[in-house]
Amino acid sequence: MKRLLFLLAGTVIIGQSCLKNDDCNDCFSGPALFGFTLMPTELLANKDTASLIPSVYKLDTIRLYYFDGDIKKNVALGYGRINEKGDYLVSTDISVVSASKNINTFYLYLNQQDTDTIYFACKLVNDGCCTSYSYDSLSYNGKKMLYYKNSSLRYAVKPQPNIR
Repeated sequence: MKRLLFLLAGTVIIGQSCLKNDDCNDCFSGPALFGFTLMPTELLANKDTASLIPSVYKLDTIRLYYFDGDIKKNVALGYGRINEKGDYLVSTDISVVSASKNINTFYLYLNQQDTDTIYFACKLVNDGCCTSYSYDSLSYNGKKMLYYKNSSLRYAVKPQPNIR
């Protein structure tokens, strides 16, 4: 009986040491950061890269939302500034909503005349140890969003509206 107890205790100790993986202790990955700006097609043709935010679309009117069934829900949206590019919008909540609720269509309210559609598919990825958020696909009004390496921002090319 002592021999069986000793064998059982040894198996438990060895099993626990094999299951313990130190690499998994400190691997928190927060939601994927989604930062983007809107660039006018007219200015891009002239190699100028000024953002439409806030020159045309004012930060205090811009909202990001989605529909959960019939209920309209806002997504937290912040902003930042890059000197040569102007203002940009940023959200981490869009990743959480997309991955947890499997909602991929979001709406960017710019003003009373202009609401655009963002298709944002984000999923949770697990490597057997850590879980992280990863973009699956992304488009703005049906067109692929471009990536600007120097600022790590996505941007959408948008015809400049006739409002001033």
